[in-house]
Amino acid sequence: MKKLLIYISLILIVLIFATEFYTRFMTNYCEPWFDKETKIIKRKKNTHGIYKTQFTNTGYFRINNEGWNSHRDYFNRQAPDFNNPAEKSINGKRKTRIAIVGHSNIEGLRIPIENTLSKIFEDELLKKGINAEVYTFGFGGMHLAQALHVSRYAVEKFQPDVLIIGTFLDDFLFETTDKKNFLALSYNGNNPIKEILPTKFHEENDSPLSALYFSKSIKYADTKFNIGITIKSLFTKDSAKSGIAQCNIALMQDSVYEQRILSGIEYILNEFKKVASCSQSHPQIYFIDFPLAVPSFNYSNDYVPGFMSSHNKKICSLIKKYGFPVIDIKNAIMNDANKNHQKYDFPNDSHYNHTAHKVIGQYLAKYFTDIDRLKNSVIE
Repeated sequence: MKKLLIYISLILIVLIFATEFYTRFMTNYCEPWFDKETKIIKRKKNTHGIYKTQFTNTGYFRINNEGWNSHRDYFNRQAPDFNNPAEKSINGKRKTRIAIVGHSNIEGLRIPIENTLSKIFEDELLKKGINAEVYTFGFGGMHLAQALHVSRYAVEKFQPDVLIIGTFLDDFLFETTDKKNFLALSYNGNNPIKEILPTKFHEENDSPLSALYFSKSIKYADTKFNIGITIKSLFTKDSAKSGIAQCNIALMQDSVYEQRILSGIEYILNEFKKVASCSQSHPQIYFIDFPLAVPSFNYSNDYVPGFMSSHNKKICSLIKKYGFPVIDIKNAIMNDANKNHQKYDFPNDSHYNHTAHKVIGQYLAKYFTDIDRLKNSVIE
């Protein structure tokens, strides 16, 4: 009996090690990866597979050579006037490079890579005779300070002609944000604003099993099958989440907090001006104003409290005051909704679906078709 237990124990140990080995080296899943050199959180490079969330299992991700979900690999360029053959079309016209930096709807993990708004944007520009390539720098939850951090890297390394920011506009104050993997701003009264960079990866999964994530097989199983979240849901009431949401709303309504946010945004916008002026390509910078609500499977699109709309308008007005164009995509989505009566998210998941990505990608192509910076890249 004792020998049998020893054999069973050995077999179990071998199985555990074999599973761990297979998960670490043979399995691809959309794993966060912290680039220690740039201090930027990306995804594990050169991986692909099916993206899985608790409610959605339709996305095919392709993480490229730089760690971003994209239909293309990225390559450096050092100056705005290039002799690199990869920069030219057949007739010798230079490609226009467009970089989009933003949150999960820019990253587009939940839908096949060929249906993301970046790919549609690029395809539509090509159809209109504009020789362009779109580089996507998206990561779930990205706020405006992290967008600045990623933009510095994207502009320095890849020298885009156009930079588009599509992300959350606030939640970047170091004292209040829970996004420890993003650059944050520390602002205390009259003291100068400080940038605080992450120095290592912080696991942000709120699963009770996250303490065991040193094992890749446990992390993979928990992420794929939501084991920890399911266990937690048995002991957590929805009212707790509602309470957190009400707390966040109350915080946003606080006038001191809002002033700190607006001061932080002014600092960020000044830094974006430096990004444009110090780069060799001198990219034009645009900001996307996402609708606070869209026709949805999950909520009524008039659910957004008035103060949130007012808060967003103040921020967009400030962005315009600094001379950056703001691309408002609300009308494009609502016009499509009135015509086609579609929903623009997933059931039980408020991220943008295929329809929303298509509408936004086509609208961006239409918006930029007549921009002067793109005219030099027209295919003749």
